[in-house]
Formats: sequence, C-alpha cells, structure tokens
Amino acid sequence: MNVDVIRAAGLAVALTTAVISSRNYIRAGITPFKLALLFGAVASLTAIVGAALGIYIVKQFGKVGEAYVRIALASVMLLVVVAMFLKRQDYPEPRPNKIAEKLGLAGFYNDPVRGRVAYVPNRIFLSALLISGVGFIGGMFGLTGGWAIVPILNLVSRLPLKVAVATSLTIIAITYAPALMVYNINGALNAYIVALTAPMVALGALVGSKIMIKIKASVIRYAIIAVMIISAIQLIQRGLAQLS
Repeated sequence: MNVDVIRAAGLAVALTTAVISSRNYIRAGITPFKLALLFGAVASLTAIVGAALGIYIVKQFGKVGEAYVRIALASVMLLVVVAMFLKRQDYPEPRPNKIAEKLGLAGFYNDPVRGRVAYVPNRIFLSALLISGVGFIGGMFGLTGGWAIVPILNLVSRLPLKVAVATSLTIIAITYAPALMVYNINGALNAYIVALTAPMVALGALVGSKIMIKIKASVIRYAIIAVMIISAIQLIQRGLAQLS
C-alpha cells in the first residue's frame, strides 16, 4: 500500500486503542486528566506539523529520506530501552513541585497491588518539550508515541508507571486526531482499512486496559521494553530495505 495510507491507518488504529483504553483508566481514577490535556494540547500542534512534513518528504524525496529518519528513530528507541533498564521507577517517591501544586496536577490512585499511590509531576516544561517532539515524530510516521511518552512521563515527570501508561493513552487520543485529519485532507485515510481493523483493536484495548489495572507495574515495564525492542528492530529493517 501507499506509505501515506499506511501511516494514516496506523494513526486511526492507535486512536481507537487510546480512546477505548483511556476511558477505563479515567474511570478507575488513574489518569491525571488535567496533565494529559496540557501535554496533549501542546503535542497536537507538533503532530499536525509532523503529518504535513511526512507527506511532503515522501512526495519530494521518496523513500530514501524516510528510511534515514526510521533508522534514527529506532536508535532513539533503543537508547530509551537502555534507560528503562538502568533506571527503574515503577513507583517514584513524590517530590514537591510548585508548578504542579499551582496547577493542581498532583494526585493519587488506589493500586490493587500496592494500595494508595501518590504522585507529583516534575520537570513539566521539559516533559512538555519532549512530548511535543514525540507528537511531531508520530504525526510524521503514523507511529503515535506511546513507546516514548510512557518513559518520558515515568523517568522525566516521575509519575508511577501505571499512571504514565494511562496518561499516555489520553495524550495520544488528544494529540493525533488533528494529525489524522491532515492525512484525510490529503486523501490518505482509507475508511475500509479502518473499518476492518477498528473492531478487533477496540476489543484488545478493552481487555488490555482492564488487565493493566490489576497486574504488577514490573510486568508492564518489561512488556513496554519488549514492544520497544521489537518496534525498533522493525524500523531498522524497513529503513534498510528502503535504502537497498
């Protein structure tokens, strides 16, 4: 299929996952919605730019320019994997933060495994900057950014891992809807592909989100690392194939 059609379908599938899953997490009180709205609003702007640039790159430079960006992106993903291995922060100790307190972003949730877990977002400006970069990359490749947003929220913002996962899905739902519209305007959104994939994706998201609430954070951590490694390998393979 045309690469723009593939990227548009990727965004549509990711949005389906995000909308279905984030609803369960919000109901369970895990998602700090104000924080997700703040980061999502910033990242949605860069996602629009990324989507437009991605379409432009394919039109102007073909697959070669995209191949180099894929390989670079895979390298970043592998570096994030190393960071998650070396720095374990399943339940970071809350640190006071004036901005978080003024904006009312601190909170807690009841973990079935650990009990009451409090959190205070830190380094909010840096996190917003990094997530905006993820929004740009996601809009460009139709990859969305759960692979990067979760580590940013966990390692940079110091959110508990479950809160990071739940918040990332709400951010994705807010961020990539405008980017998907860019692909739709350019005729790249194929309704048939979305109609075929969305029902099963929605079912998986519904089941997965309910399981995540109940399992240990360490299991989630290793699952994220495994998905990131597999995704990075696939990106490298696709990039090298486009260069050959």
